[in-house]
Amino acid sequence: MLALIGVYISVGAAETVEAWREQRFAWSALCALGPVLLLWVLYRNVYPVPAFPNNLWPYVALVWVAASWGLMKLRPAVARAPLPDYS
Repeated sequence: MLALIGVYISVGAAETVEAWREQRFAWSALCALGPVLLLWVLYRNVYPVPAFPNNLWPYVALVWVAASWGLMKLRPAVARAPLPDYS
């Protein structure tokens, strides 16, 4: 869940920057609210520190993201491979 919150924060921040570059300032200001609210949610998920074993989840999410990033850097073809069509 923490990694998903991080993804949403990143997407919201990217949209804010893109709207600013396109000079859509009202949309940029509106888009900035999403990451700000999600930062509060992220903060409340890690502080106060939950009891064991729930205090380990931020580290699990961090390792998961780092492993995914490492896989994309070491094997870029895996990241670009098309997803299978299950329909």
